[in-house]
Order: sequence, then C-alpha cells, then structure tokens
Amino acid sequence: MRLRSHTVVFERDPEWSRFHDDPSGKIVRILQLWWTDPHCGTEKARHFLGNIRYSGGWMSRPEVSLLYRRITAAARLENESGPLWRGKLSQFLRGHIHSES
Repeated sequence: MRLRSHTVVFERDPEWSRFHDDPSGKIVRILQLWWTDPHCGTEKARHFLGNIRYSGGWMSRPEVSLLYRRITAAARLENESGPLWRGKLSQFLRGHIHSES
C-alpha cells in the first residue's frame, strides 16, 4: 500500500521478505497487542490494547504510555492486577523488540 510519504507492506504480502531484513534501520514495524483468553481452544481476543511502532531500539513513547494505560484498564476489567500486567507487558516488549533487532 502506498501512502503519501511511506510504503506499507504487510507480513502476508509476498514482498515482505524483501523488506524484513533491512540493514538501514529505516523500516518501522507496527505491533498490534490484544488481551486474549488463553483458556479457550482458539485464543479469543477480548480487548484491543493498541499498536506500537518500533524500529531497532526505538519505540514510540506516546504509544507505549497509551498501552500501559490500556493494559491497566483491561486488567481491572478482568479482575487482574494492573501492576502485574504492566510488568508482563514491559518484559514482552523488551524481549520482542530486542529479538527483532
């Protein structure tokens, strides 16, 4: 998909492999996060937490802040601990971002 100043390539696009290992660091990836129920046979999405843009070690700070607020709200809706889930989100993002760079 071509935008005014960017080209967007989805992972399911056959051209994805051409852009995936970009050594220039100019590729910005977008990660979508959902709160799901792992006890269902097929993971059922309950709450959309948001998107986060990242490239190498860079992450969008406003988007990270929004994700932390949303995961706290989702945890409360599920009668879970907000701080516990913020910690899990932090570990997940660190692991995911560093494994990609």
